Amino acid sequence: MTETPEAPEFPFAGDIRVEPDPLYATLREHCPVFEVGTRDGRRAWLITRYEDAKRALTDPRLTRGGTVDARTVQAMGLGGPAGRTALIYADPPVLTESRKLISRYFNHRRVESLRPRAQQIVDELLDDILAAGPPADLLTALARPLPIRIICELLGIPAGDSERVRENVELLMATGGREPDEVRNAFAFVYGYLARHIGQRRADPSDDLLSDLIGADPADEPLSDAELVGLAMLLFVTGHETTMTQIVNSCLVLLQEPEQFGRLRDDPSLLPGAIEELLRFVPLGHAGLPFAVSEDLEFGAARMAKGDLVFVSKLSANRDERAFPAAGVLDLGRTPNKHIAFSHGSHYCLGAALARMEMQVAIGTLVARVPGLRLAADPDRLDWRTDSIQRGPHHLPVAW
Repeated sequence: MTETPEAPEFPFAGDIRVEPDPLYATLREHCPVFEVGTRDGRRAWLITRYEDAKRALTDPRLTRGGTVDARTVQAMGLGGPAGRTALIYADPPVLTESRKLISRYFNHRRVESLRPRAQQIVDELLDDILAAGPPADLLTALARPLPIRIICELLGIPAGDSERVRENVELLMATGGREPDEVRNAFAFVYGYLARHIGQRRADPSDDLLSDLIGADPADEPLSDAELVGLAMLLFVTGHETTMTQIVNSCLVLLQEPEQFGRLRDDPSLLPGAIEELLRFVPLGHAGLPFAVSEDLEFGAARMAKGDLVFVSKLSANRDERAFPAAGVLDLGRTPNKHIAFSHGSHYCLGAALARMEMQVAIGTLVARVPGLRLAADPDRLDWRTDSIQRGPHHLPVAW
């Protein structure tokens, strides 16, 4: 592969804007399991094809627990206690049992019970946007406040605390440009706050997810305080940071596709499928957290050694022409659409239903209430976040 640099540093230089770096397409075609470098110098592999990605996500030899060491934590911008119990680093069977318990309470019924509240929040935010008049920043005026309010209500966190929690969680998602003490202080605040909140819920249960999990039948082996803190942290990342970024990136892509925007505006029944296509088409980050190889193995043409890191690129897999005809084209009517934006197997995102609901409400209401919505800035001149494991613009100016 003369077109491909030897072991380029991952994430790639082009892993900033919404359109994937062209190197992914080259790798899918010629070298789908490719050796890459990490910022801390570890040996790593990048998996780029759809079927390979699904196979890797269910391969027990690729573990999350094996990545929890100080170097990986620092390299991924996830500073903090390397040995802390957290679902994000768990593997089966611990992960499977924990997910079973959580899914009993964090299910479709609970998510749908939040839909009216999500609709109310979106309507209030849009009222403010329309009253102020154009231009508006969709990130700060809509995409950021919606998820944080919903996740705080889900966890029973007072609205007055949400902004400080959000600021610290966003800091923890940074991959550079932060002082070590700043990151440590953010971890101390978030984990300390959540631990105190869980303690309060043990003493005084309420109608929220944490109270339900605390009061679970002892026969179900309820989650420990450490596991509950890890779950709450995971929900903040996936339920706020990830959803915020997916909403704003999806709006950016949709506003650059006037024909697709018009289809959705004219036919609201397309909304559920449109959200699935936006999830498939719009990259959220480069690959997310890595896995670690637990034993020497062969994966495709690659010979992986115990201790190597493995990045499974869902964004590349979702652009694989072998799985999605015309994969590089946004088609809001695409069917079937078995994307892996929310991962696959035991690592499937616990917050998928919540993210889908919030995207449906936010984007569906935006298109219906502001049919003349348009970008108010040149997409090529937007200022993009470069210090986070998720890609997205700092602001998204729009007019109507």
